[in-house]
Amino acid sequence: KKLRDTVNGLAMDASTAIHVPSDFGKDPLAQAEGVLSGYGSIAAPKSLTAYEKKMMRRLERANRVAAYEAAGVPLPDQKEPQRIAPADGKPDHERLLALARESREQGNNFFYFPSPGDALKEHAKEVHAALKAEEQADENLQKRHEDHPERGVLDFFERLEHAQEEERRSKLERGEIESSRQEPAATSAGKPHEVVIE
Repeated sequence: KKLRDTVNGLAMDASTAIHVPSDFGKDPLAQAEGVLSGYGSIAAPKSLTAYEKKMMRRLERANRVAAYEAAGVPLPDQKEPQRIAPADGKPDHERLLALARESREQGNNFFYFPSPGDALKEHAKEVHAALKAEEQADENLQKRHEDHPERGVLDFFERLEHAQEEERRSKLERGEIESSRQEPAATSAGKPHEVVIE
């Protein structure tokens, strides 16, 4: 009982000695919302969507360009976008083939045939004859192509692409054609390659 009276006495002394404001414990932003929201006043900040962020970046870029033009200062040099095709205008067959494969891994049905025209027709006839021979020899394959004809078409295109790739590779090894792949002058970070000579 003595301990209880002591604790109650301390509590009374503490409550009288400390002044607690009447709005203690209330949300301070609740009062500010009325001030911040409403017609003609500043709206409370919210997070921006990806589209709004993109549009803000475009506006900032346009403002920078306008500021440069207004000051009569030339725009700083901007990097040219990375080219997919070499400067001579010929396609980079190795890169295009790799892009087609990556696309197929993602579920898209893209194929790349580097040798168009008569060479493509000849390869198509050879691949078709080989697939028909395999289909006649294997009943499971024949049933699979009957049940899923789209898979048979995809098999045909994959083999045709592979046949053209093999022919191109053999021509490169024999020196009949030159590789379209060129060593980049800079790394992907835009820095020049370092040449180490030992």
